[in-house]
Amino acid sequence: MQAAVRASRRPPAGVSHQGSIWRCHQHARRPTRSARGSQSTSRSAISCSLPPYQPCGYVNPDHAAPEGMWCAPSFQLTETPEREVVREAVSGVPGAFHLRGVLGIDEAARIVSLAERMGFVEAEEPTTSEDRQNDALSWALHDSLCNTLSSRVLFALPSTVRTYNGARGDAEVDEMERIEETRRMLMGAGKDSTAMIRRADGAPEGMHRLVGLNARCRIYRYAADGKQRFPPHFDDVWPGARVFEQDGKCELGYSGWTYAASKEGKWAWQTGDSVSHLTMLLYLNEGFSDGETALLSSEDEPQGEVLISPTCGDALCFGQTFRLGRDAVDDSQYAVLHEGLPVTGSHPKYVLRTDVLYELPESS
Repeated sequence: MQAAVRASRRPPAGVSHQGSIWRCHQHARRPTRSARGSQSTSRSAISCSLPPYQPCGYVNPDHAAPEGMWCAPSFQLTETPEREVVREAVSGVPGAFHLRGVLGIDEAARIVSLAERMGFVEAEEPTTSEDRQNDALSWALHDSLCNTLSSRVLFALPSTVRTYNGARGDAEVDEMERIEETRRMLMGAGKDSTAMIRRADGAPEGMHRLVGLNARCRIYRYAADGKQRFPPHFDDVWPGARVFEQDGKCELGYSGWTYAASKEGKWAWQTGDSVSHLTMLLYLNEGFSDGETALLSSEDEPQGEVLISPTCGDALCFGQTFRLGRDAVDDSQYAVLHEGLPVTGSHPKYVLRTDVLYELPESS
């Protein structure tokens, strides 16, 4: 198996809450050739005076996505999904699970159509075996769209994540789990609660409470040429973000937490700041061959290779790591080494990738 690489979505240390706003009307990247096709308006935008999509720029260059950022204030999903959303565990991969039926087929197709109009930045020729090789774009989801998508999945996501340091002994962890089970029973959640306890070195210890999905997401396109892939990597956590609309423009504001340079150091955050714990991959189409998401063994999770075949409208969720480029920090429990395999056949593969956000524990 190839060496693991890490997603390059690491938040910079020292980012201030006010200094990490992205604006839609500055430094916009021109759309690629895939964005210059049909300009027909989606059904969700017909009665809206806002443009179907807008290019976004950045005030803080440290947060700039390499392929640029878009927003689509007029794009909407239906209020209720076509199917009942069902959660299923991924056999053999602790902490990973499917969410079946998050999007309808038509909704997924409209997202793909919009993404093609916004324009993908085509993958550059890789210089190493660790380079991502698929096409990509970044999309900031406005409030109503992000809330609608979140509302479909909240019931199936861990309602809380209690983090602890790996230096704690087994007896302390057992006591933590006993207290958490008692708390769930008193709240009426019972043993089937989706609450999670995980070892996360280099992260703030304590109770993280579910917020919803991150407004900042990415869409990947894998050409059906058998060449494009996303090599094995862990996803690092990311700060929560929200879109603010004003005068037809959009601004994306980030949580302002900063993390310590070492696992023993102190984090800094404000009340209400959020951090992700889980990745959500939302599959947007079928009709291609191969292109599985491979969940791979790592030092902490020796489960063997598990292949996930994409099903349009379904989502795959798994843990992220708080390592954030720090060599002294171990990967967090339930963080999954994964790979996007090449696609063959007659159709490309499309997948939307976002984060599940949790409010940080009360700061002492």
